[in-house]
Amino acid sequence: KLEIASREFWKRIWSDGEPISRRSDFEKVLAASEIENPSKYIDRIDSSSAMTLLFQNTKAALDTGAFGAPWIIVNKDGEEHAFFGSDRLHLIAQLIGEKFTDGLVQYSKQ
Repeated sequence: KLEIASREFWKRIWSDGEPISRRSDFEKVLAASEIENPSKYIDRIDSSSAMTLLFQNTKAALDTGAFGAPWIIVNKDGEEHAFFGSDRLHLIAQLIGEKFTDGLVQYSKQ
């Protein structure tokens, strides 16, 4: 269900132009994702442990030089490599020795 919820959040922001800042926004996304008992997850958002984790992760990202999202850190042979943006996935694949095939390759003239 995580993949479905992620897609619903993406659609809400980038396709529908709707916010995701209010509790009701989260309720709509989780309902569309068929997540059972959405309150179980939404109630955790304001918890002190969630806030602590958010601040810790934000500090860790800033400490690596993050200035936007997605900020991706790849550990390769004991070295950290930072990448900004989803348009860098091909570079990450090259770094780790994997072939990268763009999701739209079927539409290109090969």
